[in-house]
Formats: sequence, structure tokens, C-alpha cells
Amino acid sequence: MISVERKYLIVFFVRWRGFLQWLKDLSRSKIISLVDESGPILLLGPILGRHFRKLNLRNLLPLLILSLLMIGGPVASLFTLLFGLMGAAFYLLGASALNILLTYYQGGTPLPGIGPVIPGVQVGPYYVPFLEGWLSILLIFLIHEGAHGAVALRRNIPIRDAAMVILGIVPVAAYVMPDEEEFKASPPEKKVSVLSAGPASNVFAFIPVAALLLLITPLLAPLFENYYDQYALGVKILEVPETIEINGKVLPSLVHGKLQPGDVILSIDDTPTRTFSELLEAIRSAEGNTITITFLRNGEEMSIEIPNEGYLGVRGAETVWKESPPLDYYLLSFLLSFLSLFALLNLMVAVVNALPFSIFDGGQAIEEVEKIGGIKASPLKGIALLLLLINVLPWFVT
Repeated sequence: MISVERKYLIVFFVRWRGFLQWLKDLSRSKIISLVDESGPILLLGPILGRHFRKLNLRNLLPLLILSLLMIGGPVASLFTLLFGLMGAAFYLLGASALNILLTYYQGGTPLPGIGPVIPGVQVGPYYVPFLEGWLSILLIFLIHEGAHGAVALRRNIPIRDAAMVILGIVPVAAYVMPDEEEFKASPPEKKVSVLSAGPASNVFAFIPVAALLLLITPLLAPLFENYYDQYALGVKILEVPETIEINGKVLPSLVHGKLQPGDVILSIDDTPTRTFSELLEAIRSAEGNTITITFLRNGEEMSIEIPNEGYLGVRGAETVWKESPPLDYYLLSFLLSFLSLFALLNLMVAVVNALPFSIFDGGQAIEEVEKIGGIKASPLKGIALLLLLINVLPWFVT
């Protein structure tokens, strides 16, 4: 392994022979064959993807499954089914942009629609745990770039270079670079195959993990419930601000001056609150004009009543344990956290790479579609740029 080191940036170049051999072996696998065959339809949908692939069940099935699992509701699923990952990208950006504009119109303060993912670092409303985030990003880079390289080799395009960029100890970028002259001289069908392989591989990673989570989460729920029954005490409040932002609206905290950071909420209207999700559910399901909050402060049990407005006005909370739960609780919690983050980030990487900008796979693919007369790329780029600017506007305008 060769490394080139700078003050805060270390670039690791993957050992050439070993990595190239891995890509060659991968290019002959059945999964890469499926990624190659279904990639253009996954990226562009059946309407545009039909220029590069026949519409048969083998090629359409991954898109059908993705549309069923797509976040954002039935409309997002419909956009995905018709226009692939690019359709999902436009819908998610558009829905978020609309929500931001409506919040501004109503006098609220919207949250940014997009933001950076830095493991272990809170950036605005965005946060991912350090270890789970680091592992997920590392694997996603390998999956995404490995698929580009494997499909390129499968299509007889040589690989010229490969590298991963690590900032500190966090992977921030990776690439597999096909021979530029060979790639440019290739027909559009071959280029789109290579370009769509990265996002398609992320979809192929997302689907089984998302399906596994849907299967095992309900099965593990009773086990976690048992852990909370035996070991959990309540929910410790980390911050009690004067105001809090909810769905883009700034509202007064109902518990400012009544609860303090470090207080442990035991129940809401006698409903135990051992986790933050239980606390939110207890508040949502509370009846009557007031709710009673029972909590511990310095070991003393106390109670207060506040108006029932559907929220409290606290920021940050964590479960407090009467005694430490067994090791298997922490292992299962980490596994579920990692799998959830891995699935979500794979989907997000696939969707972002489908945007019609030239720096992304989708942008280069849509330019190939334009060459064969399928669609004009410029209007798509203009619309996507407008939606993107609206989504980042809350970072600069409050």
C-alpha cells in the first residue's frame, strides 16, 4: 500500500495488483452481471433507460423492489418507478424545497433540506454516530467504486487508477478511474452501463439490508422491551432552551424554568418513559388539557403540570439505567444502528449520484441520453440547481 501524507490529509492508494485482481474477479460475478443489466433502468427509470436496456422482468425487478422500499411515501415510490433514482432525487429535493418555502411563507424557520454527513460531528440538524458512520461510509465507497470498476472491466474498458481519500481517519472520497480515451470512445450504451453501476450497486446493498431490518426489528422489539423493563430508569434531559424549533416553527418551551438539564423524566401521565421514543409517544397520546410530568432531580421524585400542546420544549435526551444492561443489549443496539445507517446512506448515495449534474453519475448519463436524442439535459440541470439552492437556503437565511 502506498500513502501520500499531508498535514491533515492522507491519500491511500489501493495496492494496484491486488485491487485490480479483485475487480477482475468481481466483474465475472453474477451480482455484477445483474448490476450491469439493471443499472441504466435503476438510474434513469424505464422511460429513459429503455434506450440502453430491454424492459424485461430481470431488468425491472430491482426497480420495482426499490420503489416499494423508497422513503417519502407513495408519490416518491411512483416517481422512482417511472424515472428511477433520478426521479426519486427530483421528488425528494422538490418536496423538501416546497416545505422550506411554505415554512418561510408562514413566518417560520425551516431546516436545511440537505447537509454534510460527518461521523461523530453534529452539523446543524444532521448527526451520525462516529463508528457506525465511519464503517458505513468505508463500505459504501468500496461498493460504489468497486462496481464502477468491475462493470468497466466487464465491458472491456481498462482501469487506470484507484484511490481512497481519508481526512484524519474518516474516508471522504474514493474513485476508480477507467482509461479516459477508451471510455470516451465507447458507445453511449457502454458508458451508461459503467456510470449507472455505482448507484445501482448502492441500491443492491440497500435492498437486502432494508428488508432484513423490516424482518428483524419487530422480532427484536420484545427483547428490547424486556431490557427496558429490567434496567431502564427514565429519560435524562440534556437541554431546556427558552424556545424550540418544531417543523420549522419557533415555539416557546413549555418546561423552561420548570425542568432542568439533568432531570430524569420517569413518566407522562403515569405512562413510563424509559426511552426518548417512549417519551414522544406518551406526549402525543396524552389526553386532557394538561399533562403531568414525573421526574427525578438530585434523587428526589417531583411532578409538574404543563399545558397539553403536543410537545415539551427540550433538546437532547438519553436513557438513564438503574443498572447497566448486559453486553448483548449493546451489541444488538450497535448492530441495528449500523444496519439502519448503512441502508439509509446507501440509498442517499445512490439518489445523490443520480442528480443531473456533470460531477455525478446521473449527470454524465443524462448527457449520453441527450446524444441519442432521448431528452435535453440542460432543463433538468436547471431545475435541479434551483431545487438544490432552495434546500441549502436555510443554512444562510433564517
